[in-house]
Amino acid sequence: MVFTENTFKNCLSKLNEINAILFFQPNFGLAVNMAEQIKQNFEHDEVVVLDFQDIEKTFIQTLQDNLCDGFFATKKIIKVYNFKPNGKSKLKDEIKFLNEQKFNDKIVLFFAPELDGKSTFKTIFEKGSLTASIACYEDDEKTANQYINDYFSERNIKIQPNAIKIMAEMLHGDRQLLKSECEKIILYCNNNEITEDDINNMVINEQSANPISFADNLLSGNIKQAIKEFNLLEKEDTQIILICRSFIRSVEEIMSIKQQILNGTNEEIAIKSKFLFWKRIPLVKKSVQILTMKALENYIKTAIQTEKMSKIYGNDIAKQYFIRNAILFNIK
Repeated sequence: MVFTENTFKNCLSKLNEINAILFFQPNFGLAVNMAEQIKQNFEHDEVVVLDFQDIEKTFIQTLQDNLCDGFFATKKIIKVYNFKPNGKSKLKDEIKFLNEQKFNDKIVLFFAPELDGKSTFKTIFEKGSLTASIACYEDDEKTANQYINDYFSERNIKIQPNAIKIMAEMLHGDRQLLKSECEKIILYCNNNEITEDDINNMVINEQSANPISFADNLLSGNIKQAIKEFNLLEKEDTQIILICRSFIRSVEEIMSIKQQILNGTNEEIAIKSKFLFWKRIPLVKKSVQILTMKALENYIKTAIQTEKMSKIYGNDIAKQYFIRNAILFNIK
């Protein structure tokens, strides 16, 4: 089965007919929001969280163990994060069991922001009678604009068109970031109408404490500003795992632009293809020019290792690892 954001209501109505859903493409925030709606509509006693990268070698057995009822039947939602299997592995054959028999009061949600539309696994979920796939593409400005307009309209809150335009331009991409900013604006704005000035004062001024702004400055070599922004993130108690996930997306963005350029695309066109907020463009352009693919790959490895450490040793130890290996080594 195949669903989209626009047909997601049909998916919610068929939850009792589905064993597993694959959320793929990079808009992780959109996938999380859809998963939350599933949680609200699927009766369950327990939510089980699995990290594919931590249990890759025993993944099928671990998943099947959680699907077994045991002595007492338990209604479960099983969430599988960081689903990034090797397309050549035997897993593509083993995972076909998801379509062999309807589970009893269980549903498995796979989060695979790095899988694209050509993936074998996407095809398995798409063609199965008991599985479904949902593409979670990054929000462009038009989609973000519509989301913002609907969000405030549903709450009977007036917002000026220019205010919507600024928010959409700055915050398009990941739905969770956009939703968080909308929630924040409602909390802090007591006006009868949200204005362009409100957005300028709240959203734009807060970009220095935004993980994306931190990543842009670090990757472009503006280390002093990056450290300043990282300190602001710390003061706001932003978890290192969230910083790392945003950081990885920024690095992958740079890698994608560089690859387009290597394939013959003009630099300006390659950068424009990412629909970047205009204030980010100079930093992104500098990052593209000064960083090698090898350096970018090393950044990703460090961020992934930091995320793993946060799950094992906690936020503080992982944060120190990230500071030492991703930030301080840049200081000459």
